[in-house]
Amino acid sequence: IGKCVKRTREEQRNCLRAATERCRATFEAGLPECYGSNAECARACIGDQTRCREEPSVDQDGCKLACGSDQKVENQKCRVEPDPKACQTTAKVKALKCNQKCAIDAAPALQACMRKFDDCLVACNKARPAKAAE
Repeated sequence: IGKCVKRTREEQRNCLRAATERCRATFEAGLPECYGSNAECARACIGDQTRCREEPSVDQDGCKLACGSDQKVENQKCRVEPDPKACQTTAKVKALKCNQKCAIDAAPALQACMRKFDDCLVACNKARPAKAAE
């Protein structure tokens, strides 16, 4: 049962990841159309945002990978503990806190990217010809 649950959870994560990517691609494909004749400006904003998010996202992913690795090491140690379940629960909580710290550490840079993206789109809107505005 454990292997089945683990496999099913992994399938769910993969499904959510794929859905997120599809939604992002749909957004990025549709957004420039909102800017009419200035669509290229919006495309440039999307490219800038993608580049801006790259480093903090990679850092966050690496951090989370380290948390998972640490949890595996802790779980290995739990095998010799008198109460392995309690030990594993402690390791799981520690990994969760580690993952939360990864997200908190990456948040300011990712939020700065969102602000730059929003500012870029505002500038695109201001640069549009008046009759194209809707």
